[in-house]
Amino acid sequence: MQQLTGQDAMFLYLDKPHAATSGLLVYIYDQSTAPGGLVRFKDILRYIEANLHLAPFFRKKLLRVPLELDFPYMVDDEHFDLNYHVRHIALPKPGDWRQFCIQASRIAARPLDLTRPLWEMYVVEGLDNVEFLPKGSFAILTKLHHACVDGTALTELTWRLHTQTPARPKFRKKQWTPEKAPDTLSLLSRAAVNTAASSLRAGKALATVGPRIAGLAAKLAKDAASGRHPVPTTRFNGAVGTQRVYDGVILPFADVRAIKSAVASATVNDTVAAIVGGALRRYLADKHEAVKPSLVAFMPINTRQEASEKQTTGNTVAIMTAAVRTDIADPLERLAAIHAATSRSKEVSNAIGARELTDLTKHAPAPTILLASKLLLLGGFGGNPKLPFHNLCISNVPGPPFPLYFLGAKLELFSVVAPVSDGFTMFFAVTSYDGKLIVTLTSVPEIVPDPAFLAQCLRESFEDMKRAAQASLKPAKRRRNAKATSRAAA
Repeated sequence: MQQLTGQDAMFLYLDKPHAATSGLLVYIYDQSTAPGGLVRFKDILRYIEANLHLAPFFRKKLLRVPLELDFPYMVDDEHFDLNYHVRHIALPKPGDWRQFCIQASRIAARPLDLTRPLWEMYVVEGLDNVEFLPKGSFAILTKLHHACVDGTALTELTWRLHTQTPARPKFRKKQWTPEKAPDTLSLLSRAAVNTAASSLRAGKALATVGPRIAGLAAKLAKDAASGRHPVPTTRFNGAVGTQRVYDGVILPFADVRAIKSAVASATVNDTVAAIVGGALRRYLADKHEAVKPSLVAFMPINTRQEASEKQTTGNTVAIMTAAVRTDIADPLERLAAIHAATSRSKEVSNAIGARELTDLTKHAPAPTILLASKLLLLGGFGGNPKLPFHNLCISNVPGPPFPLYFLGAKLELFSVVAPVSDGFTMFFAVTSYDGKLIVTLTSVPEIVPDPAFLAQCLRESFEDMKRAAQASLKPAKRRRNAKATSRAAA
């Protein structure tokens, strides 16, 4: 039995009937590399069953405490049915990218059954007509609730299911005996003890970070009172329906690194934000909507300790915000401005203590987290149209720089169909793998009726930045060549 932390539980409390905080990881494979050139569904089922022990949440379901007096527990599901969780479907012909994006969006939009373990897996065959994929490719779509796992923990689990060679791994099913869940009286007794202990731990964390929060809050209140609130109200701060849209682009990672080198100290994340900013500038201009003042992005930060917290469950994240400078047309000027903004945001985050803020949410008592979640929902999850704190989200989940294989099938790419909610309707997920940078978008048709066009805006923004970076680096390259020629002549 494992209890959710305050941060884990908050994702559960933020659920709405039409907008759950579950995400969908997308893995696409070329099965021609597998032994015999084929991966059968029954083999996938057996392999998943043999590796359920890698993450406890695979066989655990929610057990909620009466009146939400304490955080929910994850307890063994005595009636666990793998065939319910792992499903097999196929795309209709011709099996193109648009059909796949629609299918992934539909799966992502459906809420999980909270009476069962909080995950589902879909094996999707028939990707036969996708330009950048070999014919006969298949996908595995893994859907999990954010209460169970964050992006970093989920990818850690993912890599454990893969190998670095196409040889099929040996595996054997492990025996499992479910533990009995505690009764109601035991839960209430635990709740009393946990509330007292959480209050003490939260008080200690608040004593450390409280004065810095108060100072920041006073500054933000002063800015808001003087009318200097920097975040515009846009189409992306509206309400969501029950449907989702998904699309994306694949960029050469080497080109992204070359672009970042055009601005001193800029990072890959800065570069991605600049690409997104340029794309949204194009998109909004096409809709005859304002690009000034700049749209502001909400950016999750992984706060795990590298060695001690590489686990496959739970959430350990903080946040920062930064403008993506949709108001700047020049690509490199936009990148420089974003780098300056993210540097300042990181300084604020460090001053407050991202790790300490994370600990504060983890240690706060359950009723406090529940109330905070309800207030967030009333405010549009941070996207209240009357006073928005951000317009979009950009989240980065890095992967390995080398190829991986699943039962011998080569992983071609992985990406994310991200959760969205009211006031939080535009999500860009960034993943990297084997020399590729994949930028995908998730939204709703009411907000983005043309996701393929927005994906095209991402491509054009990237090409603009690539040309600008090449032009800026040519003079420096000519100077280096001239010096080398001079030395050779001497």
